[in-house]
Amino acid sequence: MYSAKNSNVWYTQKKIGEKTEMLDKCILGWLIGILMFAILIGPLVIFSNIGGFVSPNHVIGGQIRMAFIVNHRYTIDELNKLDPEYNSTQL
Repeated sequence: MYSAKNSNVWYTQKKIGEKTEMLDKCILGWLIGILMFAILIGPLVIFSNIGGFVSPNHVIGGQIRMAFIVNHRYTIDELNKLDPEYNSTQL
């Protein structure tokens, strides 16, 4: 709290109700507003076709295939050994 008090001396010297100076308005208003705008809109411009920094994406579709390769066939007896609770009469 001591550090915060010392770093905000210029702010605490302003009397309540006193008009804010134009420089303070510009620094606290415009610069912070521009910074927030850049943080929100900047990535959209940089990573989209609008910015011109990225080449156009020509991908319009895709496809994924999956396959399971089984090299061993299990018999009913082998399956019963793997899961003793399984009853072969359920088939």
